Amino acid sequence: MERKPIDVQYTPQGNLRLLGALVKVLLIVMILGISIIVAIIVKEIFFDTENKTTKIIAPESLSIPNHSNIESIYLDDNRIYLLVNSRNKKQEILIIELEDGMEISRKSVKLVNAD
Repeated sequence: MERKPIDVQYTPQGNLRLLGALVKVLLIVMILGISIIVAIIVKEIFFDTENKTTKIIAPESLSIPNHSNIESIYLDDNRIYLLVNSRNKKQEILIIELEDGMEISRKSVKLVNAD
C-alpha cells in the first residue's frame, strides 16, 4: 500500500488546538456553574433560617361561641381571623388581637345575607 501525499494546507494540529481550547472553556464554565449551584444550596440550607420561618405566638386556647364550628382561620402579624358557623347557619368573623400570645381584644362581625 502506498501512502498518499499529505496536503500542505491540511493542519490537524490547528484543528486540535481549537478543540482543546473549546474543551478548556467548557471545563471552566462547568466548574463555575457547579460551584454556583453548590453555593446556592449551601446558602439556602445553612444560612438565614430564622428569617424564613414565621414565628406566630398564639394563645394556648381560644374560646368560640357555643355550638359553633370554625370554618377557616387566617393569621396576620398580631391578629387571628376566624370564620365561625353557628348551629343556626349564621356566620360571623371573630377578630382576635394578640400581644405576646395573650388576647388583647376580640371583635365580632356578623355576616348577613343581602336579599
